[in-house]
Order: sequence, then C-alpha cells, then structure tokens
Amino acid sequence: MYQNNIYNLELLVKIVFQYREHLSKIGDEIDAHAKEIEEYHILQSIPGIGRGESPPRLFPR
Repeated sequence: MYQNNIYNLELLVKIVFQYREHLSKIGDEIDAHAKEIEEYHILQSIPGIGRGESPPRLFPR
C-alpha cells in the first residue's frame, strides 16, 4: 500500500510539472500577441504587473 501511494504521488508531481510547463508556454504566447498592443508596454512598466522585479513570495518555489 505504501508503494502505491508513492507511485501516485510521483505521478501527480509529474502532471503538475507538465501543467506548469504548458502554462508557461501559453503565457509566452500571450505576451507575444500582447506586444502588438500599445498599452502593453505601459502596463508592463507598472511594478507588480510587469515581468520585471516582482514582490517577494510568501511561499518560495
């Protein structure tokens, strides 16, 4: 039973990493399309919204 739980946990972790990679690709695609919009550059200059320096994380990765 213990081995089965480990297997399930490993599988779930792999799925989470796959989702994370997929979401990252989607985010890159959104950014590529958004760069064509003039207001995008203005929004990216706002701290906490842009991809520059972000606020500290409560739960580090």
